[in-house]
Amino acid sequence: LQKGGAQAVVRTREGTSVYGARVRAAKKDSKGPSRNTAFLLVSQIEKSSNVIIMGHKNPDFDSIASALGIARLAITYGKRPYIIVSRNDTGILPALHKLAPLEEYRNVFIDDVYAQELLTPSTLLVITDVNNVGMFASQEVYENASRVAIIDHHIKKEEFERQPLIEFIDPSASSASELVSEMLEEKLPA
Repeated sequence: LQKGGAQAVVRTREGTSVYGARVRAAKKDSKGPSRNTAFLLVSQIEKSSNVIIMGHKNPDFDSIASALGIARLAITYGKRPYIIVSRNDTGILPALHKLAPLEEYRNVFIDDVYAQELLTPSTLLVITDVNNVGMFASQEVYENASRVAIIDHHIKKEEFERQPLIEFIDPSASSASELVSEMLEEKLPA
């Protein structure tokens, strides 16, 4: 396996814990999956009233960059994007300061409380750079969203309680930003 090493299962009185991969990673030979996901994602964006995007708790640059890529896609297709961040995450402050002068990203960053207020049945929630529900920036927003897409490069360790509209998890990718960049190449006008 390219990522995650060998799988190990540890059984204790409390239950079973799995370490390592559940899926076999393979070298990417084409951008077909990215192209297909981009098509599906744009289709869902066009059907949405707004797009809420989130990564994981304590976001890193991949989480923020992939969220910004999805925001750009939403803007391109005429939808208002919102990215959930916690102002307490000091690691993202440099990125927020760099984006502050750009008009299209003004008022895009919101907290999870405001995100709850924005949720409607036609809201699309896009989750990037994470597929572990316990690590989502806001588990509550995820639980209340009726339309969800997940784009990630980490190995999937457990199934979702409810199937997302779009699930694009590619452990052979170096980052979620790589996956989003491939989708942007497909769907942004030249």
